[in-house]
Order: sequence, then C-alpha cells, then structure tokens
Amino acid sequence: MKSVIHFVQMLIGAVAVVSVFASTAPASDGVSAHVSDGAIKATVERNLSSRSLLKGRDTDVHVSVDDRIVTLTGSVPTIKAMHEVEKVARNSGKDLRIENHVSIFVADRSDAQIAADVSAAIRRYPFYNIFDWVEGSVNNGVVILTGAVQLPWYKAGYQEMLESVPGVNQIQNQLHTLPLSYVDERLRSAASSAIYGDPTFHSFASQPNPPIHVIVENGKITLEGVVANALQRQIAEGRVRTRVVALDVVNNLKIENVG
Repeated sequence: MKSVIHFVQMLIGAVAVVSVFASTAPASDGVSAHVSDGAIKATVERNLSSRSLLKGRDTDVHVSVDDRIVTLTGSVPTIKAMHEVEKVARNSGKDLRIENHVSIFVADRSDAQIAADVSAAIRRYPFYNIFDWVEGSVNNGVVILTGAVQLPWYKAGYQEMLESVPGVNQIQNQLHTLPLSYVDERLRSAASSAIYGDPTFHSFASQPNPPIHVIVENGKITLEGVVANALQRQIAEGRVRTRVVALDVVNNLKIENVG
C-alpha cells in the first residue's frame, strides 16, 4: 500500500514539473511577438544586404522600425527591386506592417534610353509573336503600354518584363486582350500565310521577330509593324485583301526611316 501511495506521489510530482516547464517555456509565436524594434531592424537590413538590396549601384535603402512598423525609404533602380525589398522585409518577421516608400532612381537615364530598353524588353518576352502588337511610350520614366495580346496572362507577362528595366518608375498597362474566337484564329493563320508566302517577304518569315504583325479581332484584320518601302506596304495589304475573307482590313504598317 505504501508503495502505491509513493508511486502516486511521484506521478503527481512529475506532472507538476511538466506543468511548470509548459508554463515557462517560450512559444515560437511569443518570441516573435516580443522581438525588439532594434532586432527587427537589424534582421531586415541583414536580409536585404544578403540579396544586394540594401546598398549598391543605384541602390540605397534605409530601414526604420517603430512598434513593429517597418518603414522603407531610399531608392532602387527598378520596380522589380522595389517589390523585392518589400517582400524581403515582410518575410523578416511575423506580424510586421510594411510601409514601402522606396522610389525608383537611376542617374543620367533619359526617356529615350529607357524607351530603347523597353522596346528590347518587349521583344524578349518569350511569347512575343506576330499575332500580338505591343508598344511602350515613355514620359518622365512612366511607361504606357498599348496594343493587343491574344491571352490575358500575356498582358501581365509584358508588364513583368518591363519592371526590370532601370529607370521605369511606373507602368500604365493599357494592353487589350483579344477575344477567343475560332474564326479569328483561322483568319490569323490565313493572313500570315498570305503575307509571308509572297516572295517579297520570304526572308522575313524565318526571322525571330518578323516585322509585319497580324492583329485579328472579331473578323477585322489590322496590319502593324514596319516595312522597307511603300511598295512592301501595298503588297502586304493586297495579299490579305485578295486571299483572306475578312470583315475589314486596316493597314497601319509604317515605312522604315519615314516619320
């Protein structure tokens, strides 16, 4: 009987010890919630620095923390870098509020230089093809995207490409998504075959980015792009009008080196 009582007393003592440890052991959420503002600041700066997002060429980011509110100021060269700075700060601790006041700045970058890089970025888009038409104008670092694309995610894809262009501080994405249509798809195929099947344009057909784009919407064909002379412009339109049954054909082709 005494042994049973002794065993029960030991069991109660063990439970008490476990209870003490359970009440005093820090939970992970509790530790995170009570980290000082100074420690948060140091962590954010360390994480940014490890990704070359704190200091560097055209990068100068400052971090301040007050009551778990992380304020980011300074400058970075691209919109993509600005988003990455905020993402890194947000992932540096739990329940952090982020105020991102980082701006885009690249020294000695004119609108003309930015526009050249925007044009190159558009052509680098993996799904860039002759059935889309995308243009980007630049004014004080603000890019206005206009044109038409076949699929909704192309619109977001082109914008993402431009977010990596140094000096672009804002993108106004006005790209229009073309409707899905079996008839339009047949017109695209017929019009492109009519144009690039002509001997005048045989050499263009094998280029990575052929110069004549065929935009089709609701049975209407619009030709966009650049050709060498007025004769090529006339031939491209004539081939489409005589070989493709469309509701309308609009010729917006520009002549190279002609304003």
